[in-house]
Amino acid sequence: MLYFYSDEVYTEVMGELVSSRSSATETEAARYSSTSHLLALSLSLFLIAVALVPRVLLATRLDMVTDEIVYFRAGRLYFPLVTHLQFWSTAWSYNYEHPPLVKLLIGAALALNNTIGHPLPDLLAARLPGLLSGTLLLPAIYLLGRRPFGAQAAFLAALSLALSPWLSYFSALAYLDMPMTTLITVAFLLIWHAHARPGLYPVAAALAALAFASKYTAILAVPPMILYTLYHFCVLERRRPPLKYGLLAVGIGVLVFLLADPAIWTNPPKRLYHSFLFELQHAINGHDFFLAGHYMTHVPRWTVLYILLVKLSVFLTIPAGLFLLYGLFQLVRFHLRPTMELERASALAFGVCWLGGLLLTFCLLNIVVGTHYHLPLAPAVALTGCAALVAVLKAGLARIPRPHPAYVLVPALLATCTSHLLGLLTVPAAEGYTSEPFQGENTTLQVAYPGYRDAVLWLAQHTDKPARVGLVARDQTLDKKIDDLSWFAFNRDLPARFQLEEVTPDQPAKVYQRYDYLIWPAHLQQRNAPLPAPWAHHIIYVFTGGQTTYCVIAARP
Repeated sequence: MLYFYSDEVYTEVMGELVSSRSSATETEAARYSSTSHLLALSLSLFLIAVALVPRVLLATRLDMVTDEIVYFRAGRLYFPLVTHLQFWSTAWSYNYEHPPLVKLLIGAALALNNTIGHPLPDLLAARLPGLLSGTLLLPAIYLLGRRPFGAQAAFLAALSLALSPWLSYFSALAYLDMPMTTLITVAFLLIWHAHARPGLYPVAAALAALAFASKYTAILAVPPMILYTLYHFCVLERRRPPLKYGLLAVGIGVLVFLLADPAIWTNPPKRLYHSFLFELQHAINGHDFFLAGHYMTHVPRWTVLYILLVKLSVFLTIPAGLFLLYGLFQLVRFHLRPTMELERASALAFGVCWLGGLLLTFCLLNIVVGTHYHLPLAPAVALTGCAALVAVLKAGLARIPRPHPAYVLVPALLATCTSHLLGLLTVPAAEGYTSEPFQGENTTLQVAYPGYRDAVLWLAQHTDKPARVGLVARDQTLDKKIDDLSWFAFNRDLPARFQLEEVTPDQPAKVYQRYDYLIWPAHLQQRNAPLPAPWAHHIIYVFTGGQTTYCVIAARP
């Protein structure tokens, strides 16, 4: 049977059909978007939970580490200056060589802890800014890294860094580096999103300014940001960058930095000059460091590559290097014969500019106090490394019709996370972790954790008599003799039968004979301060983390 419709009826019927199909498509898209957001939220919470466990455990168990006492004292000093509006006080000159933002956060954490009844030990309260920023870094990497690097790679990178002993250790300390790393990483990731939403440029600039107000080395990430932005607009899209937002970003960045650095308010040029002059003199004079089996005061240009190779799994670092080479090759091909989508070319350029740019700028550092100097490169290495690994696995599965996502995720997960997880589980204090090819830090990198408290606790368990114990350290490392803040003040709970004293490693032999035991950190032995020969034959305990020796206990010969 045939039905004949007029044009008006036909148009109305077809319009209703198209409308119903469009409505169904929109409903399905909304349902997919809701599921996607829920999954992203769930994975972000999972990353936070995974990251918190090792960081909280380390923050509650680690002994006070060199420089923590400086930032603790500065935080306790700076915060009342702000609350009492004493911006002209000479107290701001204490530790002026580093900007005050993280130290102010440490002071705020101490003040809050005191206000609510002191539920946390002071040292743990001071470690909260690093702990929280080191934890929040991971969902930020996942959420902001999904579009340029892919959701699978972003999740794997975040999970691998959540389990990284290197990042876990420095997240658990009252140091400046982890808050700075989090701020500059989020700022860099926003730069990729900003080419589609230029309003994000001022936000990225504000975060970069806060990172600079946390530690000056954050400035080394700014040239790669500018490079990618100019490359994207001037080369890939061949149009003028959004100058209005660029100028706004510069203005907001300068303003945020000034607001976040009250130490310079009275005379910004003069005080910044003094800070930068200190950094310049530090670079000229050098700082002793142990690297690749050698003691030195100025480090070679390849130091950043070596530290990343030692402290991160080779299943991240090697694929990251391949990403860099492949990305450069593909971008050259794109300009010779543009067959690649513009967004994919932009994502490759972003990864190349981020990782390659940071490698170039951080290799300019001729001094390294510790491996924490290079923490800002860890997110770039993890994201590019995981992106390369996922791409290789997908290419290997190309002949399989509709391969299950687990075929990619499971091997990539095992490759990127196994070494880090084993490091957390088997390396006490986490700092002694080294990647797969290396056998501990003692012959590769300067050991950062001294382990005095751990050694004294071992003596408490294995001896039962009063003893005089010498804690060997550089002069006034443990006891500054300025106020009540010292290593001894934070370790008053150690057994009273031990008479603990700081002793320098350059004393004559007769001075050491006053002590029943000497606790000698490995980093001193690495830096031309070996255990004296008579004592070296009476070592009774070696405190290790994995295959890394943190310190030794020697009995009086």
